Amino acid sequence: MKVVNRDHQKEELDEGKLWNSIYYPAREAHYKEKEAVELADEAKHLVMEWIHDHEDDTLTTEELREKVKEVLQEIDEDVEFLYKTHLQIS
Repeated sequence: MKVVNRDHQKEELDEGKLWNSIYYPAREAHYKEKEAVELADEAKHLVMEWIHDHEDDTLTTEELREKVKEVLQEIDEDVEFLYKTHLQIS
């Protein structure tokens, strides 16, 4: 799967980067190490299922971020809020 970034460049989806983008907000929320890992694993799994069902072989970073927010909102709104906050800062 290729991801089109803000500069319109295509790059391979980095699953580690995806996982980290979920894990760190979980740690900043109220999750201990093990719980944050479990949350990141679950959320990444759900996002990856969506990606595999995606019709195209590319998606935009915006589409990917929206899906992560949607998944996190279902799992824990605090983590979703921190994820969104981090996106606004960077």
